[in-house]
Amino acid sequence: MAHYTIYTAIEVEDAEEVARFLEENDDFDINEQDPHGSTPLHKAVDNNALEVCQVLLDNGADINAQDDFGATPLHDDWSIARLLLKLGAKTDIPDDSGNTYLHQVIATDNVTSFSIILQRGIVPPLPIENKFMCSCYNRICVQLILMRVPKSVTSGMHVLEGGLMRYLCSFLYGVKYIM
Repeated sequence: MAHYTIYTAIEVEDAEEVARFLEENDDFDINEQDPHGSTPLHKAVDNNALEVCQVLLDNGADINAQDDFGATPLHDDWSIARLLLKLGAKTDIPDDSGNTYLHQVIATDNVTSFSIILQRGIVPPLPIENKFMCSCYNRICVQLILMRVPKSVTSGMHVLEGGLMRYLCSFLYGVKYIM
């Protein structure tokens, strides 16, 4: 019955009830996995429950816990990424398909998350082994450059070679360029 309470509170995004449950149930394993390997933090992220995520993390939830498919909470939801990244979630943990959070960000052109990663001082290496990912990587770098460079300067920038785009991107964001 106790487990039902916390998962119900997570589902309805009741951060106060989650905090109360954790306070009253010292023996509850905050990183306990359900039959699919999901932890309470996975569930909170799936429900886009930012305040519940914060309560769970404040009470020792493993920010990099992997479910049965190898996915971390960071793999599950873009909208909570800023909080998870701020609190130190790793961006390079592969799931069972070999995809990391970085792969997802690049493949889906998630410019916001990519810029957050750059702000942490990381310029991911080019995924040379995968031509689709390589193309996506170049495209997302161009989008970031175009966001930072005045429009009067950007005409024709779409034809830049990939390495130059990554270099410019790293220069504009003030981080080390990694090949």
